[in-house]
Amino acid sequence: LSALTVDDITINGSTISDAGDLTLDAEGDIILDANGTQIILKDNGTEFAQFLTSSTPDHLYIRSMIQDKDIILSGNDNGSFISALTLDMSAAGAATFNAGATFGAGIDVTGTATMDGLLVEGETAGQGASIEVHATASEFGDALLIAKSDNANTFIHAGVKIHGSS
Repeated sequence: LSALTVDDITINGSTISDAGDLTLDAEGDIILDANGTQIILKDNGTEFAQFLTSSTPDHLYIRSMIQDKDIILSGNDNGSFISALTLDMSAAGAATFNAGATFGAGIDVTGTATMDGLLVEGETAGQGASIEVHATASEFGDALLIAKSDNANTFIHAGVKIHGSS
């Protein structure tokens, strides 16, 4: 027997095919167990994504296989599908969050951070908050920290402590 066909489902060697949609429905779990470390997703024979791990599973990798195409995490927000997070693969994985992000720990920035606004709050009333800038004067000319306001009614009050070796 080279192939088995039931209704329009064909089993041929290690391939199961169907002319239309194919539904796997189980009362229990559906388990995909690939000893080759990869679960490969294809569309009409073209590979577009992988779920993979190493030979001794330690991390889960989700990999887009199409060059420079984004990975988008989307969901249903009150009846409309939204893109919650976009990882831009043409920009080394730069992350764009649709409606902000919350971080439970510090944020480290390597390079230049450009933003429309920055609010820093202390954790305890009266304790204040701090921003540390580690740089050499040659990186920014003579100014290491600049505070500006475009609103004439806004007052900037800052305590600045500068540590230097020269």
